[in-house]
Amino acid sequence: MYCYNDMSQIALQKGYRVGILLFRATNDIPVTSYKISCSYAWEDLKQMVDFVNEKYVIDSITKQKKCQLYAYGVSLGANQLGLYLSHVGSQTPVDGATLFSAPYDVWKGYKHFYEVAWLTSWIIGQFLSSTLL
Repeated sequence: MYCYNDMSQIALQKGYRVGILLFRATNDIPVTSYKISCSYAWEDLKQMVDFVNEKYVIDSITKQKKCQLYAYGVSLGANQLGLYLSHVGSQTPVDGATLFSAPYDVWKGYKHFYEVAWLTSWIIGQFLSSTLL
């Protein structure tokens, strides 16, 4: 949780409210469903952004924004934030975003893993599915 120790602490000191998305099977979070984290699974971030927007950004009575929503993604989180923003486009409730240290071309990696290295992905899938709770 390197981003919590750095950027989140600075944001908290400046008066921002901070939320962190932890990917499945990270930081000892158990895998309790068939779905695991994938670098192309931007929908997970959309679900979190929509939840935060409805619960903390939109006033439940007036249905107006009562504060702004910013997003900061690091590493894999930067990839997912970029994918989320590119898929949702102007429909996002996010007012501003920063992507830091996005490590690779996710779509190219996804296509290679599932189309070129399909046997490797199948073997990894068999192993991962055998370890589900």
